[in-house]
Amino acid sequence: MRSAATRRGFTLVEIVIVLSIIAILAGLILGALIAARERAQVILTISRIEGALQAVAQLGQGSGNLATPSLQRDAGLAGTQTFVRRIVANTPTVMPDPVGTLWHDCYPKTTATGSGNPVIVVPSPGAPLVMAYPWGQPRLYEIHEPWYAGPLTLPDPSVTVADAAAWRVPEKHNLAEFWPRKSAEILKVAGIITDVTTYYTDRSTKRPWNDAWGNPLLMSYALFQPPECNRADTLSDGRKRFANDHYLQQAAEMYQYNRSTYIVAASAGPALDDVKIPGGKVPPDASNVVGQWYPTLTAMWEQTTAICMPPSEPKYLWDENAVKTAPWSGVRKGISRVSPSRKAIGLMSAPIEVK
Repeated sequence: MRSAATRRGFTLVEIVIVLSIIAILAGLILGALIAARERAQVILTISRIEGALQAVAQLGQGSGNLATPSLQRDAGLAGTQTFVRRIVANTPTVMPDPVGTLWHDCYPKTTATGSGNPVIVVPSPGAPLVMAYPWGQPRLYEIHEPWYAGPLTLPDPSVTVADAAAWRVPEKHNLAEFWPRKSAEILKVAGIITDVTTYYTDRSTKRPWNDAWGNPLLMSYALFQPPECNRADTLSDGRKRFANDHYLQQAAEMYQYNRSTYIVAASAGPALDDVKIPGGKVPPDASNVVGQWYPTLTAMWEQTTAICMPPSEPKYLWDENAVKTAPWSGVRKGISRVSPSRKAIGLMSAPIEVK
């Protein structure tokens, strides 16, 4: 017969069961805490994305200045920054200012350059996107340079009604073609940072230019601004040729403006692709800003667009036609994996247009 003391003791099986229950409860609590922390980080990052976009949207308000020329001048975006009206060949025209500044060219010319800017080419990770027409708007005026019609194999709108209708469709672009390499400069113009170096060196999770995981926010953009008009056709009186700013004038007539910037704010989240970004971490300092950071910003943007606009979900592709039927509003959260054990979170705003 067992003693009373023996009967009151725990068996090994009972101890194992109790420990298992405790471990399960601890795992559930830990998982809930991790999920709650992730939700808080996402909410904080969305707030910073919205704050950065709001700061950009407010550029020029109340000062009489237009936002896009300010961004072109102060953030060094592509395109011709300023113009001045002069008399050229007896035709009043607008020319790039100061004298010697180059006219920019736009998609899809592959050899175009802008003064002080990288090569502007068919959209690729290596070049900013400059468009001849506003994003999502039809071609209401015709660009006759062969470099424009050729790469797009556009029909001749003067031949048939069908050709004219085919011409009018918008150009095909999507958010993945936007340019992230001026993020620091855009944030500086918007007043989020005081100097560009800060963007590259301060990784504190408390800073408004970083996401909640300490990675820098991305401010990717595309630019609409018509190119120089090179038509040699004479006008109806047989004496004057088209002014260099003919396309600028047509754009203003057709769209009520002739330049604008589209900006998307985004976060690549806590887990960076260590295949495209060595070690899965942003560069440690700004000792070689161009060499270290430009590939990193491009890789972060590619990762974010792949997560938020996956090819397997065509409904999330934000292309020209989606301007009127946007696939999302506000900030979209996408989830994927950069490795079997690392979850990636991408956050991307709907684009805003500033003029």
